[in-house]
Amino acid sequence: MNSFSPVPARAPGSASFRPSCRAARSARRAAFLLLSSVAVGGLPGLGGPVPLAAQAPSAQSQAQAQAQAQAQAQAQSQAEAAQAALATALLEVEYALRGRPPASSELAALNQAFDRATLAFFGGQVDVVVAAMAELADRIEPDPAIRAEQAERTRTRLAELPALTRVLEGQHPPVPWRLAGPAPPAGDGVDVERRWPVVVALHGAGGNEHMFMEAYGAGRLPELAEELGFVVISPATMAMGTAAGALPRLLDAAEAELGLALDRDRVFLIGHSMGAGMASRLVEAAVDTPAAQAGDDPAPTPLRIRAMACLAGPCGPGTSGSHEAWPPLLLVGGGLDPLAPPARLEAAAEGARARGLEVELRILPTQGHTLLVGAVLEDVVQWLLAQG
Repeated sequence: MNSFSPVPARAPGSASFRPSCRAARSARRAAFLLLSSVAVGGLPGLGGPVPLAAQAPSAQSQAQAQAQAQAQAQAQSQAEAAQAALATALLEVEYALRGRPPASSELAALNQAFDRATLAFFGGQVDVVVAAMAELADRIEPDPAIRAEQAERTRTRLAELPALTRVLEGQHPPVPWRLAGPAPPAGDGVDVERRWPVVVALHGAGGNEHMFMEAYGAGRLPELAEELGFVVISPATMAMGTAAGALPRLLDAAEAELGLALDRDRVFLIGHSMGAGMASRLVEAAVDTPAAQAGDDPAPTPLRIRAMACLAGPCGPGTSGSHEAWPPLLLVGGGLDPLAPPARLEAAAEGARARGLEVELRILPTQGHTLLVGAVLEDVVQWLLAQG
């Protein structure tokens, strides 16, 4: 389960903290209908553009429109409450795990419990997920005083997140993203004395740009960026899939903001679950772009993806397109993963090797689908940086 939201959440135990299963499903249905209708040019029930000569709406139609707007606002409020509850529950589990790492004998049971909640999330049972996560956090950290501190830390951090999101405009759709790295140099301009490698982190389904920065491993990736000397860019994964050419522009924006020269010959990708598939698409785009550029189209900012790591999700080259220039590939999976079982990753590794790629496969027997990320993050980053 990868849901993560910057919406501040209410305290556990409050009346509105756990939205009902029915309300959450209604919110998702309403949001889907609204987004679908906007995509084709109008709001539900309102049709397309109204001619200037049309008659003024009747009192009945005005009342219907008002009722519809109120229903949509209520659905949005319910959806935000559900997102906030899920974000709080997930972050408290990650804080508990980092504060009190479980014994190896406990890992299998914890991962299985977490992944059962994951399946409830995909089934729309938000209240079940929140309750299961709270129980899991209490199980990991039984000290009530420490749990209370972690809950307060969670609420404080969630309230800070909206100010940390950047938006890459000029794309369709715009791409929300997060940025972290070494401290910028003193003074104005870009320091060109040193070029910094870049790790682009792509979250899984249900998450957003905050997942790798805050949730997976309780914020370990930004710390690693500072400790090991690299820049991390964490975009909204789905937006990257439809915003052509976003990756080079993200590097441009990060360089300008940090005041650091980025090493475009040392770009690394890490993707979790759905993000693993997106990592493959970005590599394909980077490999195929030079041949695709023709005529008067401006060339993209040159970059080289040196290596990619796919966690709890298969990835690799497709059956068409170029694969000779693909980078080394690391596949990491959990032996208990119900969504991306080891057999899927093994098949992906075999397929990539058959196409000539350098592939390493790691299966951790007691890990599952999501908690795996925090457990392996440091090792994976070090593997990436060692490839170039």
